[in-house]
Formats: sequence, C-alpha cells, structure tokens
Amino acid sequence: MFMTRFLLIGSLLIIFMATNLQTADGQSTLQTINLKKGEVLDILLLSQNSGTEEDFKAYFQTAVLVAKRMSYQSLPGFRTTAHVQGNFCPNALILSKWDNLDIREQFLEEIIKEVPTFHEQRRTIWSYFGLRYFEIQEDIDFTVDQAKFQVATAYWLDAEKESSQYYKRWKGSIQKMGGKVLIELKEGRSPFGYQFNPDYFVITSWENEASFKKIQEKAQQSNMDNIQQINAPELSRLLNERIGMSFFEFVNYYRIHEFISLAKSLGIEQKTLLGLAQEAGFHSKSTFHKSFKQIMGCPPSEYLKKVEYS
Repeated sequence: MFMTRFLLIGSLLIIFMATNLQTADGQSTLQTINLKKGEVLDILLLSQNSGTEEDFKAYFQTAVLVAKRMSYQSLPGFRTTAHVQGNFCPNALILSKWDNLDIREQFLEEIIKEVPTFHEQRRTIWSYFGLRYFEIQEDIDFTVDQAKFQVATAYWLDAEKESSQYYKRWKGSIQKMGGKVLIELKEGRSPFGYQFNPDYFVITSWENEASFKKIQEKAQQSNMDNIQQINAPELSRLLNERIGMSFFEFVNYYRIHEFISLAKSLGIEQKTLLGLAQEAGFHSKSTFHKSFKQIMGCPPSEYLKKVEYS
C-alpha cells in the first residue's frame, strides 16, 4: 500500500478535501487506471458508520459477489480526512468499473432478486452513499502519481450553457497554473436513492499542494459569487434538481446526521432520544421519527442498537 495526497472539491453547494490514496498491490508508486470505450465508471462517495465491520464483510460476501459475476471490477479507493467547505462530508471516494451500461443497469434490477436485503445492508453500513456512473466515450488511460498532488473536482452549475462556459474557463486556468487534467466526466447517471449529480467530475494532478492553492482561492471566490446570486426558491429548485431533495428534506438530512453524531459522543444514557433530537435541531417528535425512518430506513432506536450506541 502507498499513500498520496488527494483532494476532492466541488462548486456551488459542496466542497470536500481528501487525502491518502490506497492502491490494491501496495508496491508501485504509480497507479494506472485503464478505461475502454463503452465501459462504465462508478464514482462512489461514502460515509461508513462505526461498528459495522461485520456488516461490511457480509455485504462483500453477498452483494459484491453478485456484482463481480456481472463484470464489476474495483479500482483505487481514496480515504478522506478533512473537508474544505460545504455540507456533504464523505469519508471515502471509491472508483470501480463495469463492462457496459446495459450490465451496470441490469445489476440494479438483479441484485434485489438475489440479495433482497441489499438496500438495507447499505443503509446499515453507510450513513451516506452517493453514486454517479459514466459511460466512457473513448479509451482513457491515466496515472495517479504518489509524488504529486491529485485533485478530484465535482461541479454543480445551474444552466447547461453556464456550466459549459464556466468549466471551459476553469480548465484553462488549470493549464495556465501548471495543473494537468487526468480525466473529465459529464452526463452521468445516479440510481434513485443514491443521488450524486454534478455537471462535471474531473481529476487533475499538481506538482504539490502549494501549486494548487492559487486556483483553489480563485474557485472559492467564484463559488461565493455564485451563491450570493441564489435566492431561497432558486436554492430549493437546485437542491431538488441536483440531489433529489426538497429544502426541508435537505435540512432534516443534516439534522439526522447531527443526531447520530451526538449519540456517538454523548450516548443516550446521558440524554433521551428526544433530547438529542432537539439538540440536533428538531422541534417535533413526530417529524424527527418520520424523517429518521425515511432517511435511515428504520426507527432511531433500532438504528442505534444496530450500531451499538445504545
């Protein structure tokens, strides 16, 4: 296993930072990824619940075995350790690929037949599971170099014309400031319930972190300029369009995860479920229970027992 610096950022609503690229063989200081035209590349953003190691093993012994039989191949994974800006904070970025789009989408149907608890397993293991997959339009080979600073950027922009023009300017800035584009992806798909819908997903390489800071500062200023132009109805529309949530669902999503975080740090032996829910921002017991079951797939008491917080 070798480690390299890896940063994940995003535009408009979401920005993350990540480090530590993990390779499968742990021998070479370079990791080359080969993608053929017609193959499908998965981008997964994950946040794993603590205490789910056995559930994770069971998932690999069931769901992943079915996926491998249907051409699934794992690629390098990236473990996040810090977040630059924004609300979505995954602790891992995973890449994988499939032989073609038909097989990728057939898996979504077949897995339920063979592993009926598939979605329940995912909800138990991961508090956040965002998935975007892209059909590769031409053969691509790119290499992640341990000695350099790698950056993955997810951009959410409003209109198609605006997105195209913004991305073109941003790509030009990368080249002017010494960065190199390794892979750029657009027009991906997300299954229902696993929404991750950026307009562009790009991986770039830099000599070091210092060489990246200038464009990072420029991107942050652009983000602020964009956000200042968004009113409440527009923000609600963008949330629904980009991540499949209403404004209130978006707010409750983070209240639920704040509740889980408080349960981890304080424990329900010190406070009641309702006390923790109120501290997380809920004002209604019924809204809390309804939102929790909708987002996590089970009542809060059952969830806490699963992850051994109670």
